[in-house]
Amino acid sequence: NPVSTKKYKKLAGRGGGCLWSQLLGRLRRENGVNPGGGACSELRSGHCTPAWATEPDSVSKKKKKKKKKIYKNIFYNYISLVILKKKMLKIKVVLDQIFSWSNPITIIFVTHMVRKYD
Repeated sequence: NPVSTKKYKKLAGRGGGCLWSQLLGRLRRENGVNPGGGACSELRSGHCTPAWATEPDSVSKKKKKKKKKIYKNIFYNYISLVILKKKMLKIKVVLDQIFSWSNPITIIFVTHMVRKYD
């Protein structure tokens, strides 16, 4: 801000010669990026971790959730197909028994259908 800079220069010109060094020292102390800065008492190497590094990535979280949902759907579809296949197999067995040529009902049914559409 140009106004505040002029103000500090004016103060420095009036006998406040060490004002700039005081201000810079204060800024260094309050700056959290410098080693031992006021924002965090740790050194720079172990400084406060940025939020983007600690928070879980929402995109990867959504991908994992979507992948889990897909696998869940695949599993349920597979189970449904297995159950359906078993039911169809049972129906086929029953139909084979009903419509076997050794069954008298089948012979009567086929004879009837042939006469009806003959």
